[in-house]
This record gives sequence, structure tokens and C-alpha cells, in this order.
Amino acid sequence: MPINPIQSFQLSMNEKGRTLLSAGLRSAAKVDTKDELFAQVVGEGIILIETKNAVRNRVRANATSGAHGGDSTQLIRESRIEDTIAQQNSWEIRDRLAEEAIKRSPEDVEAAGEAMLRAIGL
Repeated sequence: MPINPIQSFQLSMNEKGRTLLSAGLRSAAKVDTKDELFAQVVGEGIILIETKNAVRNRVRANATSGAHGGDSTQLIRESRIEDTIAQQNSWEIRDRLAEEAIKRSPEDVEAAGEAMLRAIGL
């Protein structure tokens, strides 16, 4: 959630690349020293730093706002349903083939194997 008006804070890195967020910056952004932070490279020279809760809130808002052409959680749910149906179908096919195989005699199985090899030219 943007905080208005925009406030700027200068940061610096030590020789080991460590950066400290000043008390003023943390206070303005309502970030506690115990908050877990995540950094994302947004562009050349641009780093976005967010708390874990801010990331969650942003992702949830995008998921339900239709920001990417619809409810992304709905798309995931639909995809999972399709995967479940495909898996169920494969189990049914496997079970049916297993039942058919049990009914075949060894000679029938051998003949079917020979026919398959002939069909592919072996």
C-alpha cells in the first residue's frame, strides 16, 4: 500500500555490502525490526524491499482483482481439477488394461507383442 506523501531516505552499504534501514525509514514505512523482509530487483539500480505481510497482501490483491485477466487462484484451481481428472483417467485406463491382461492367455500376449513388432518393422 503506497504511503503518501513519498518520503526519500538515503542508504549506504558497508564494505561487505550490508545495508541498514534507519529508524526514520522503518518508522515511515511501519516496518518493525522483527519483520521478515524480501528484496526484489525491479530494474537496473532499482530494488524493492517489502515485508512478508506486504508481499502476501499484494499477491492476494492481484489474485482476486483480475489484474492479470482473471482470478489467478481460480486458474490454479481449474488447472488442479484438470490434473486430477487426467490422473483419475489414467488410473482407470491402467486398471482396465490390467484386467484385460489378466484375461489373456500367454499365447495371446505373445501374439500381440509379435504383431506390434511387425507393425513397427522389427
